[in-house]
Amino acid sequence: MKLVGSVVVALLASLVGAPVGAARADGTLDAALCRRQDTRWDKPIPYLSVVRAPTAASVTGEAGAPTVTVCRGPGSTRCAPVSLGDHGAVDVNADGSLLVVAAARAARIHDVRTGKLKRTLVSKRIRSYSCGGGRWLGDVVLARGDNCEEFDALPYLANGRTGRYIAAFVSKTFEANGETLYDVAHVEGSRWAIAVFDHYQAEADVVDPTGLGVGTVFLIDVKTGKVKATAHGVAGGGVVIDEGKASRPVASVPACPAP
Repeated sequence: MKLVGSVVVALLASLVGAPVGAARADGTLDAALCRRQDTRWDKPIPYLSVVRAPTAASVTGEAGAPTVTVCRGPGSTRCAPVSLGDHGAVDVNADGSLLVVAAARAARIHDVRTGKLKRTLVSKRIRSYSCGGGRWLGDVVLARGDNCEEFDALPYLANGRTGRYIAAFVSKTFEANGETLYDVAHVEGSRWAIAVFDHYQAEADVVDPTGLGVGTVFLIDVKTGKVKATAHGVAGGGVVIDEGKASRPVASVPACPAP
């Protein structure tokens, strides 16, 4: 039976520390993991991330520019400008119909066809932490939850089509900042793998208590906000995956594919 075979392969892989990608295909984190480098600084910083899945839509445009360009269709070849006014970072959903836009005081959802504002996303963690943009996770948005006055952030999940607040990202105590990096990968159904990296923790003189300085990947059911598993990057290239009360090491992770 296929199920028995996959379980046996997974158990063997966890015992020998096999490379990710050869181990599991059962909706867990393994196949999504890869190792990326933060190249924003003089010295690139390696961190645990996820393989970015190709999408049928893409968006390009400088922050603050009056328009962005959204491309849709096979190979994202049908392109058109969308007028947004003043804005920051922008992300487009999978079918190219909606944009999540970083704007003053709240993340905004815009219709691609008309450019019109459809709704704003407001944090229920602390209302003043509603700034910044977000990333689409199906119909759900991972909103950055930037502090509108300071540098810290309290990210959260919201339904991008209705605006309904779902939950704090990871937990009610999870914190980030304005330069935290997120990468996302669809795993199955409503489960997404979300990688988080904080270069400030990577460069800290003391031991990083959050684990974000080497990258952490959370497997989350975005309909509920519940964390199903967590992959912790290990200095030197390994990974430790927590699933419920069980933990297992993975010896190596492949490099992330080039964009």
